[in-house]
This record gives sequence, C-alpha cells and structure tokens, in this order.
Amino acid sequence: ITLLLPVLSGAGLAADDPTYRRTDPVTGQQLQCKSCPPGTRLGAHCTSSRETDCVACGPGLFTKFWNYIPNCLRCGACSDHQRVVRPCNGTVNTVCECEAGFFWDEHFCRRHSECKPGHGVKASGVSCVTHSACKTDEQLVLPGSRWHDNVCATCDQVTQKAMAQTTTLRTIVTAQTSTLITIATAQTTTLITIVTAQTSTLITIVTAHTSTLITIAP
Repeated sequence: ITLLLPVLSGAGLAADDPTYRRTDPVTGQQLQCKSCPPGTRLGAHCTSSRETDCVACGPGLFTKFWNYIPNCLRCGACSDHQRVVRPCNGTVNTVCECEAGFFWDEHFCRRHSECKPGHGVKASGVSCVTHSACKTDEQLVLPGSRWHDNVCATCDQVTQKAMAQTTTLRTIVTAQTSTLITIATAQTTTLITIVTAQTSTLITIVTAHTSTLITIAP
C-alpha cells in the first residue's frame, strides 16, 4: 500500500501553496512536497521528516513562479539602444524598452526614419512599449507580438471562458442539427410528393394504354 504523507512543519502547508510529488529514496513513500516560492530555488527535496529546503536567488538571478528547479534563472540584460525600465529583483526579470527615437522590430531597436530634404514629419514615430508582465496569480495565455500585448488570465478566467465557448458550441450544434432535420424532412416530403405524382401519372398512362388495347382488340 502506498501512503501519501504530506510534509508539514510548524503550522504546516498553507492551503494555496503549490506542491509536487516525489518518492522518498530511503522509505519509498510518496511525499507531497511544498514548492519553492518566487525569488527562491530548490535547495533540497523534502523527506518524510523534513520539508522542502528553499534557497534565495543571488544577485543577477531570479525565479518568477513557484518552482522546484535546482538553479535560479539569470537576469536578462538590455541590448543596444535600450534602457532599463525595471531592474531584475529576484522575482521579475529585467524589463527594457527602446530609447527615444527608436522602436522595437522583432529582435532589436531600430531608429525611426528621417524625412528627406523638402519633406516634413506627417506622423511622429512612437517608441514601442515592453509587453506587460503577468501577475503572480495569472498565466500567459497568448505571448505578445509586434501588434498586441501579452494576454494573461487566471485559472478561473480560463475555465469560465472555456465553459462559455462550450455552451456556444452546443447551441450552434443544436441549431445546425435542427436545421438539418428540417431540411431532411422537407426534402423527404417533396420526394414523396414527386414519387406519388409520378406514380399517379404512370397509372394513368398504363390505364390509357390498357383501354386502347382493349378497344383495338377484336
């Protein structure tokens, strides 16, 4: 029998703390270990007698989400013609944006075009804004691009959206099914009418021929 033993210390695991499962290499028991919070990394897995050991990320390193990875991630550095909007702080990576007079083009900042002699500025260039960072209770649903920002949502929002789409799909399927049944019924009725009319015509033709044959016969 496999026992699931939550690893507790002090007041125990909080209800909302993310956890992960692991097999104790000594006892073979399945343990529910607490993950490490943002800004920390895994120092040592939990055991049947000790909870997870988490270590704070050092300078220039970060972790954005709850995790059980052995190493923190290295902070990013702004590239040419970029400036720091928000420095890396252990839980969020460095946020950069293009300097004035430049705009973001896929992989680097490009300088705005200059007007030729005899031409004036019709519309001033706008520096691109760095994609918004998802909040701690949100997940990235759609990565940002040149045309739109990151799309973030909580688990509840994603579930509600999925349920709404499922309901809409059911409504569409039901409506289309009803339409198909109506069309099939109408076509069947038309076919019966055509067959009945053709049968009546055929009977009339046969009857007329039979009458003609009877008249001709001596």
